[in-house]
Amino acid sequence: SQSRNSIQYTLKKIVSKIFLNSCDHILVYSSKGKKYLCSLGVPEDRITICYNGIEIDHLLDRYDAIQSKGAELRKTVGVEDVPLFLYVGGMSKEKNVSLLLYAFAELQQSRECSLWLVGDGPELESLKYLAEKLKIKNIEFLGRIFEEVDAYFAACDYFVLPGVGGLALNQALFWKKPCIVSEADTTEDDLVIEGETGFRFQVNDKGSLINTMIRCLDLPPLTYKKFGENGYRLIVERSNVSEMVKVFTHTIDNLLQPPSITL
Repeated sequence: SQSRNSIQYTLKKIVSKIFLNSCDHILVYSSKGKKYLCSLGVPEDRITICYNGIEIDHLLDRYDAIQSKGAELRKTVGVEDVPLFLYVGGMSKEKNVSLLLYAFAELQQSRECSLWLVGDGPELESLKYLAEKLKIKNIEFLGRIFEEVDAYFAACDYFVLPGVGGLALNQALFWKKPCIVSEADTTEDDLVIEGETGFRFQVNDKGSLINTMIRCLDLPPLTYKKFGENGYRLIVERSNVSEMVKVFTHTIDNLLQPPSITL
């Protein structure tokens, strides 16, 4: 990254504009990506959005079993009746997990809730130390989990992404969980729709994150259920691998069609 006032930034933007405008067609995985390309002068009809997604077929086949596993996980830890926030991702600075810990520590002063963190990385030990320093209760650092990670999404009540990330939002929405996010990987605008599938908070703003978490905790049961249905439908109908492949192949097939000739 370069400063916007630097010669390097200006030069990079010029080169990017020339390069991207030389393409016959561009595939992007978010509406924000399309908006950026349009700002560089790429014609809108030469851009197709292939919404980034997860593979869901195997999850649909095991949906009830994974839900049951999630309930068992909560029972094992003893948080059946305590609102549970979940974070899944790397433990590195750009993930901004420390912001979540500061916010959660303050939230616990007025609300009973719990937090699970799934993931590993260079900041893991310092984050554990920070949690101890802040005297956070009901927190679990679960480490890296590959197999059956969906059970943890099924187990939680809300998903929080405090920094960059992406596909974890898809997973959380598939499991009908309201999501909290600021700026992630550009797909957040298409996934976390304010007041419909989750809530947005201001980047690096602890107070904004706390208020957003409180909004989740205060969701009436019927509204909470509606959020879950909205998110699930978004993933099943659009933001999954099968639909992504369909858009890829359809777009490429159209590009390969010979131009029509009118006699």
